[in-house]
Amino acid sequence: MPHIQLTRVVGIDPFVLSVLQRNNFHTVKDVLLLNVVDLIELLNITHSQALALIQAVSAHVCPAYQTAHELHQQHHVGSGLWTTLPTLDHALRRGLPPGNIIELVGPAGVGKSQMCFMMSLLTAAPLECGGLGAAVMYLDIEKRFSPGRFVEMARARFPGLLSGGPALDSTLSRVLLMSPASSADLMSCLMGL
Repeated sequence: MPHIQLTRVVGIDPFVLSVLQRNNFHTVKDVLLLNVVDLIELLNITHSQALALIQAVSAHVCPAYQTAHELHQQHHVGSGLWTTLPTLDHALRRGLPPGNIIELVGPAGVGKSQMCFMMSLLTAAPLECGGLGAAVMYLDIEKRFSPGRFVEMARARFPGLLSGGPALDSTLSRVLLMSPASSADLMSCLMGL
């Protein structure tokens, strides 16, 4: 927030913006650290111009308000991805949090790949199937991703809708597979997210 350039703020009067720049005010922090009287004195602008400036900058950096009902819905209904494993979902409280990098670690044969396939499937499956209809980036470090197994799981999980055709094709097209060859490639993939 402090480094947002004033030139990116919508609603600042062009004259006031030029005065700000002449006086070495470049970021929203430069404006918000001062009160109305200080802005009037330092910039030689009117009271209404100072108020309008503070309102424009504040509106740009402040998050939108949220009702208690909306907050309750987010925390209790949950926007996470349910794993379909009741014990794990209960422990996570809302399923896997969206928009995060999730790494599964464990010994061979415990179901890490199966879990990744299922989470990818539940994320990429269309809304009418109960999925999120969203894209997934699957980082396959060991180069063991099996499209055949993925399709088999899709058909078993959603037999009516994903037995073939456009719904299955659209689900598969939302799974973005990356197989980094080195730790530098992996870091590059992660930094690009």
